[in-house]
Amino acid sequence: MQDNEWAAAACSGDEEAFNRLMTLYRRRLYGIAYSYVGNENDALEVLQEAICRAWITVPFYKGATIESPITAVWKEKN
Repeated sequence: MQDNEWAAAACSGDEEAFNRLMTLYRRRLYGIAYSYVGNENDALEVLQEAICRAWITVPFYKGATIESPITAVWKEKN
């Protein structure tokens, strides 16, 4: 499957697809979180919260980028 197909499956509630996307993008997402907060511990906290939030709200992120949950968490913390 292509990433867009994995994303569509994740948005439909497919846990395997969601886990696959998180595995593929974890480093990239960490980098984005780090660029927002500037230190490792806070970046890991933001990333963990964003991944949990993404799984809970994944159906609402249709058409959004993979970075959307991290951006949302960061905005709430600032």
